[in-house]
Amino acid sequence: DQEIEVCGGAAVELAVENVDKMTFADDKITNMKNPTWTWFKDNSVVEKTTDPVYTVQAGAGKTNSYTVMFSGEDADGNKRKVSSNEFKVKGRSGIEVGRIAFGGDYSSQNFIEFCNNKDSEQTISMTCELDPKDVDFTWKYSLNGAKDSWKDVPVTWNGKESTKSKVITVHVDSLVSNGGENYYFQVEAKDNCDNVSVTTSKNMLQVKIKKSVELPVVTLASPRIYSAADPLPTSLDFSRKYTHTNLYEYVGCGETKDLGGTTQRVNISDLKFGENSVDVVRTELARISNEECVSDTLRYTYNIYQKLATPKLGRSDETITCPNEKTPKYLTLNAISGGDPSSYEVTWLYRLDEASDWMKVNEGDNLGLFSAEIGDIIPSLGVNMQNISITKQTQSIIVRAIVSCDKDKYPGDYVSSNDVAMEVYTPLKDNGIDLSTQEICYNTAIDTINGYAAEGGSGNYLYTWWSSEDNKNFEQIVKGEENDPFFAPRNFNGAYNLKNTTYFKRMVTDTLCKTTLESAVKTVYVRESFDLLAEDVDYSRIVTNDGRAELTGITDGYQYVWWKSETKEMDGYTEAHKTKLSEPLSVPAGDDFVMVTYYAQAIKDGCRSTNKLPMEIYVYNQTKDAMLT
Repeated sequence: DQEIEVCGGAAVELAVENVDKMTFADDKITNMKNPTWTWFKDNSVVEKTTDPVYTVQAGAGKTNSYTVMFSGEDADGNKRKVSSNEFKVKGRSGIEVGRIAFGGDYSSQNFIEFCNNKDSEQTISMTCELDPKDVDFTWKYSLNGAKDSWKDVPVTWNGKESTKSKVITVHVDSLVSNGGENYYFQVEAKDNCDNVSVTTSKNMLQVKIKKSVELPVVTLASPRIYSAADPLPTSLDFSRKYTHTNLYEYVGCGETKDLGGTTQRVNISDLKFGENSVDVVRTELARISNEECVSDTLRYTYNIYQKLATPKLGRSDETITCPNEKTPKYLTLNAISGGDPSSYEVTWLYRLDEASDWMKVNEGDNLGLFSAEIGDIIPSLGVNMQNISITKQTQSIIVRAIVSCDKDKYPGDYVSSNDVAMEVYTPLKDNGIDLSTQEICYNTAIDTINGYAAEGGSGNYLYTWWSSEDNKNFEQIVKGEENDPFFAPRNFNGAYNLKNTTYFKRMVTDTLCKTTLESAVKTVYVRESFDLLAEDVDYSRIVTNDGRAELTGITDGYQYVWWKSETKEMDGYTEAHKTKLSEPLSVPAGDDFVMVTYYAQAIKDGCRSTNKLPMEIYVYNQTKDAMLT
């Protein structure tokens, strides 16, 4: 058997000797087919190769046995095997640095924290398990613990004592001055096997410098607003950030009392109206060391204000507004005072009536109810004021203003102005005209067209009537006069003869609000005209003295009207188809004859002919023996 002893981790090359001289019968193994060298470690296969050389690594403190088996085929195709003797590789153990630890009460810790105090007198000792008499070792430090970041601990950190000692003592002010936040420590020793390899301690120690303590976050616990008549207090309650468990310190103030939760009551003797301030610090314990670390000083500034005064809201114009009026109506919020003038906030509200909820007035359009433009808050006579203009109002509203201050300084406190009503006339409503269809005879007057009274608006209505024969181009036929029921007719009563079908509509105008609406169109149909022809009438053309003439309408479908003259109908005969004159026709004394003219007019479906047909009757006086030819 063979054996070799080396340092743990060292590489050992194992090789089969005289391979070129090894044979099976007359066959050299170097000439065999499919040669395979199978390497065994402690009887377990670790490698199969065609190479009779194999490199292993010695395990520190371990002994391993290695063998190799050759296999192959000779020239006759016979499989051959042969195994080597056992070869042992023994690895020597290197040095074990062991653990390092903080000294004293911190021996069980791997971490400790100190305050960022350049005047600190704190020290921390560290110890290792090695003896410098037996082993060459050094204390190392790193700012991040990375592999290639380790440096020798400066002797100045250790009070100029050796950093190759079993125990070193590091001064915290040295770490603070160095500027790092985290310091990692370990021990490095040379391996006593080869006196070259480096071994480190099993653990690292971390020293953390608490770079800063979070500044206190302080507010007035119950912000109060004091009126000028109230005496100023001698103490105030302050709240600290809810995650801060330690009490705050109020520098230069009197007694501080913990009220539980996050609230502290602090005695302050020199409070005044306006701006006040207090210096505040907070402490926080460093971990493990329990050193008390102090934050930077925070100067907390706060104000004590006079109570907000109730402002007065007024209107520049008390008149009722027409719907969608574009001329602005102004509201002025006067006498804004008290509180913090630098952080005034005015919220304008409106509602539709006393039962409605309040809604915020927005710049510009507000749900189609009105449009608003809100001005800036400006100083005026020692107080402040703000204007708002309202236009395009379609519905009556009630307006108020809420004045508040900075919500961080003045949470929850506000005052409300008085309410101001901004009335608007209801929209004009045209109830239209009678739209029932009418039909009349040619060149006759239409009946009255009834119109219904308008509603809403200012009540100052002007009605006008319009007509058209094509239902497109309308002309005004009645022009009203404002507030005169005779000249501003709600109904159309004009004597208006029509010869063609005609369309009528009415317009109503609110003369104050300048709003005009028009009705739907009413159609009046006009029948076609017809003429009475000579052949449609027969009558007695010649009558002797004191005789009666007969008048006869002969066309079917007609009725007749008989006229004594062009303008006077015969009484009682206006619808007779045939009539005989009731009075005899006589020739004046001394005359031989006279011509009398009567007129005929036809009626068809209730409408009269356009013309009146003249009937000339000659009356002869037979007393003078006149001859009739």
